[in-house]
Amino acid sequence: MEQFDVHADKNRNRIYCILKGFFLESEIDLAFNRISDELNKLTDGFDVILDIQNLKTQPEFLQELFYERFKMMIDPDCRYIFKVTQDKIFKPVIETDRNIFANHNRIRLISHIQEAEDFLESDLLFKNIIYN
Repeated sequence: MEQFDVHADKNRNRIYCILKGFFLESEIDLAFNRISDELNKLTDGFDVILDIQNLKTQPEFLQELFYERFKMMIDPDCRYIFKVTQDKIFKPVIETDRNIFANHNRIRLISHIQEAEDFLESDLLFKNIIYN
């Protein structure tokens, strides 16, 4: 594995999950154990910043299974999921099939982590203006 960074920021109520490089199935399981431990530090309504675009697995389908299992693990407690992707367009993902994310647009595709940070800071600022 090239990079394995999973940590919770309790002050911001966020979890960061950055996995890059080649991961064995056992390392994927280790990542889920760490994610579970870090999620216990957060309260409901937390935000997720996920970067697995350079994650490589053998067999390859483990990457998609990782993402699906990850979504199941954090739902319904999270507020936003920011997924770093090669698609450079910042946009919500609208799920069309009936699943746990039906009718939600809380999954957002971003090109780098700073976009998520900027969005969340502006969202917090907006809420402070409205409610104060």
